[in-house]
Amino acid sequence: MLFRLTIIVLFLIVHANAINYGTWNLRYLAPEDSINGNVWSKRSPHIIEFIRFYDLDILTSQEVSETQVASLLDSLPDYRSFKIEKKNENPIFFKKNSFSVLDSGEFYLSKTPEKRGWGWDADCIRNCVWLKLKDLKSGFVFFVFNTHLDHKGKNARVESVRLLISKIKTIAKGFPFLLSGDLNMTSKDKPYKDLLGSGLFSEAQSVAKYVFAPTGSFNNFNPQEKPQWQLDHILISKNIAVYRYGIINLLYYDKIIRSVSDHLPVIIKWEYIDEKSL
Repeated sequence: MLFRLTIIVLFLIVHANAINYGTWNLRYLAPEDSINGNVWSKRSPHIIEFIRFYDLDILTSQEVSETQVASLLDSLPDYRSFKIEKKNENPIFFKKNSFSVLDSGEFYLSKTPEKRGWGWDADCIRNCVWLKLKDLKSGFVFFVFNTHLDHKGKNARVESVRLLISKIKTIAKGFPFLLSGDLNMTSKDKPYKDLLGSGLFSEAQSVAKYVFAPTGSFNNFNPQEKPQWQLDHILISKNIAVYRYGIINLLYYDKIIRSVSDHLPVIIKWEYIDEKSL
């Protein structure tokens, strides 16, 4: 009995500062979605339930309008959101009593990252939103980068990756960080390999102790087919240990089986590891 209690206490101590983190493209308010039965008012309660059930400390999200953000925060009083753009950009949700914002910003995925505008052959204006956060419990300081790469522009994805590598090096300045979002590419695509080849990032999925990823992360609102493409990713810097990684195929019933979004949420449980103390 004493041995079991010791193990439980050690587990609690080791994981005392673990953070539940996710990324999820929640899908913008597209008129065709309402026509097809995927209206936001039916989808949003399941998003709220998901955030509560998995006790997410931080969620990076994409394609979320001010209206959608407001409806989520109305039911999630423990959270606040950070975003800069007004329309369909990349808000970061986090527990407001768990973290303080030390710094924040954004840059556009274009030749002029300081100004809003299209980049290269992109079909949409794309940006990256970032936060410098302090964990109020542990005092640990880290960065979160949230982005959404273009779905059509092949050159835009190549150049966006180069810009992300350069900007993150400059902004994070040696602090631990996470880069997550809808990258609109799989791990087999060259721009993704360039991210890993930079030496700046590791895949959360590759280094996690436990992985539950039976499908990809994009199903295009089709729950009848197995999602094949994994377009949503979480990349991490050194000194971050990932205990759990999951892609959750979240469905609900509304006369028929439906998907909560056209993308699936990707979640991890992670903790900062000070290599000097090992």
